[in-house]
Order: sequence, then C-alpha cells, then structure tokens
Amino acid sequence: PLMIERGRIGKLGISIPWTRLTSEPVKVTVEDVEISAHVMGEEEGRMRQEVKEKARQKRHADRAEMPPPPAGEEPGWVDWMLARVQNNVQLEVHRARVHVYKDEASLDILLSSLFISSFGSLWSSPDFVEPGDIGLMRKRCSLSGLSVYVERCN
Repeated sequence: PLMIERGRIGKLGISIPWTRLTSEPVKVTVEDVEISAHVMGEEEGRMRQEVKEKARQKRHADRAEMPPPPAGEEPGWVDWMLARVQNNVQLEVHRARVHVYKDEASLDILLSSLFISSFGSLWSSPDFVEPGDIGLMRKRCSLSGLSVYVERCN
C-alpha cells in the first residue's frame, strides 16, 4: 500500500454546459499535478487496512438502515441526469509528476498529457453516451509524453 504524503494541483478547471447538460460532456481540466508518496511497511499497511475495513463496515451498516427503493419503480429524472453526466465526463491532465519511494529506491512517473473521453459502441469518434445505451462503458485514454524513472541509491 502507498501513503500519499503530499499533493498539489496547480490549476483545476471544470466546464459545465448548464444549458446543454443533456447533450454535451462536463469537461474537467487539471494542470501541474504533483504527488509524493511512500510505500508503507507491513505493520503500517496492516493498521491502515484495519482502519479502512472498520470504515467500510460502518458504511455498510449505514446503508442497511436506509429503506430500499420501491420495487418496480423507474429511476427518476435526477437519477437519469446524474447517470448521463457521469457517463460523459471528459478528463484532461497536463503536466503531472508522481514520485514514490521506499528506503533507498524511488520511482518517478512524468506525464505531459492525458485525455479520457467517452466513446459510443462503434469506437469511431467521441460520442455523447446515453445512459440506456450502456452495456459496457467505453472510454478512450490518450497519453502523451509518458516517462518512467527508477533510481536506486546505495
């Protein structure tokens, strides 16, 4: 398991086409991302897993207390809109660096750009995906300028 020590986002942009929310994607742009993390030791990892498991059990218990939706009822307009927006979010990341280390070894991953968008069933061009059309979510991921560096210091 990894422990993120610090992270920074230089710029975050979210473009929401309010008047065309049902026909155009929400675009998220992130620039100048830096993340630094270290690989946890066994004991540290085990303690963290126990905390996560307790939190998961609490969430599960909280959900069990919620009443189930009425049987046979169609999803409402809000559910339909949320599904439509979630299925069509576009993500762009420019200039990202992830640094991971353990003891005397480190790994650096540098990325010039990343673009993720929805595609329809034919994979021919970017598409605005309808929630009912989804048997399988199709996303295209384009990477540019990916570099990986491993260093061992003795």
